Amino acid sequence: MNLKRFLFVFAVCGMQALSSCSGTKNVCTVNCGGNNATVTLSISDTPPTRVSVMSMPLPIIGIALVPSTGGQVSLYAPPAPATSTTFELTRLQSDSAFITTNSAVPPGSYTAINVTILGTGGNPGIFYNGSNTTFTISTNNPTACVPGALCKLPPAVATTISFPLTLHLSSGQTQWIGLDFNLNNAITTTNGISVDFTQANVLEALTTPRTNIPVGGVDSIGDFTGIVTAVSSTSITVQSGTRGTLTAAITGITTYTDPQGRCSGGASISCITPNAIVSVDALLATGGAISAVNVDIIDASTTTADEVEGTIIFPTAVPNVAGMILYDKSVVSADPILSASTTTFGTGLFLTINPLDSTITYNVDSGTLSSQVPGTSAAFQGSGDLKNGQFIRVKLKNVAIVNSEITGIVTAVLLRNSVVPGTVGTTTSPSFTMNNLPSYFLDLNLSNPQSVQTYNPGTFFEGATNVSDLATPINRSVAIRALYLNPSKVTMPFLASKVRAN
Repeated sequence: MNLKRFLFVFAVCGMQALSSCSGTKNVCTVNCGGNNATVTLSISDTPPTRVSVMSMPLPIIGIALVPSTGGQVSLYAPPAPATSTTFELTRLQSDSAFITTNSAVPPGSYTAINVTILGTGGNPGIFYNGSNTTFTISTNNPTACVPGALCKLPPAVATTISFPLTLHLSSGQTQWIGLDFNLNNAITTTNGISVDFTQANVLEALTTPRTNIPVGGVDSIGDFTGIVTAVSSTSITVQSGTRGTLTAAITGITTYTDPQGRCSGGASISCITPNAIVSVDALLATGGAISAVNVDIIDASTTTADEVEGTIIFPTAVPNVAGMILYDKSVVSADPILSASTTTFGTGLFLTINPLDSTITYNVDSGTLSSQVPGTSAAFQGSGDLKNGQFIRVKLKNVAIVNSEITGIVTAVLLRNSVVPGTVGTTTSPSFTMNNLPSYFLDLNLSNPQSVQTYNPGTFFEGATNVSDLATPINRSVAIRALYLNPSKVTMPFLASKVRAN
């Protein structure tokens, strides 16, 4: 079958290096010496509103502080032998990722921060053209992006973003800096779509935690999913196929969810073994400590199948085939296609999901909403409940390359949380409406506001304390991490586990 006849065009994005997140670092590697301050860095992304971006990798070469006098001071460089660390911005609209912890910095006054980006030539972003206009992609060889197509964003060139930062560090001080990208300001439409990280207000530094971050924390790390490589009563280490490694402390406030009933004796740390698959929500502290807030159990024991997850476009021009924009993977076999470093953020996969195959299982990962939404599985029972814009995790077999495209046969489907940016419409607690959703939610009438249900407990608010806080300012920008259910079966298609207000 000729997969190039599909509705859309996928880009196979290369990645120069995997994102590395190895937990709290207590050993100084740069600027070492007595009486230093220590700096912890995280990264987030303000939701874009002009273009429906489905994937945007950002490879960072280095980060440095600029003092009031003297040369710049390095805060971060990718661990050898990597030349860059890549972060995927679209999932960082609702949750952050940490870059480094306990970076030693000499006391003094600092006036700016420099972030050096490798460029995205081999690792471009992908957007959906939901308009009625054909866009010109501004590259050396201009190409057209027609309505209803997924297209590659033009590559961004290597550059250093320098922006003001007023910061005074004293001896022994611990300081958090949150790098917040504004992808909306980096994408320009003059003379064709282009990506320019040198545009004004593409990046800002946060030094004060967002409203409603728990006491002792500075930022939230959400939905870090992967294979458990180490686990004990005090910590858990999770290896992602694209995001690197996260080590988080297990504390007395860590909770566990098991929406699929994988633990026979109830959800707990004792149920989880190495080679299990979990998703961790964590809290980052000023001093770099990372604590698990919730551990969501996807597979409690050793997994035996290769798994990928990402955003889907379904159906394609080929019956029973869904397209996926890859975000993460857990590869337990030696499959050379899925294991390749080029199979990473933004890679296009074509997944055969046979509606007549009764052996395919369909489940819902309701995570922190497990006790509030026990009946959601009724809205996700088969391939007819797959909708454009859903974020799913699938088990794969028979992975191959056909006509330069990665294909595979799905044996299990798990609905997970989509990240949905937009603006707040009306607020009527415990629900609110959103406008200006990405146009790739093709199964929704986007000319109407879309309803979002929140829960107490269950939904974590950040940047606001509750639904009522979302009402001001008018048209407030938000991003939700939410289950997206078949809108023909439910009155509220989005069930939010996280709401981040900007």
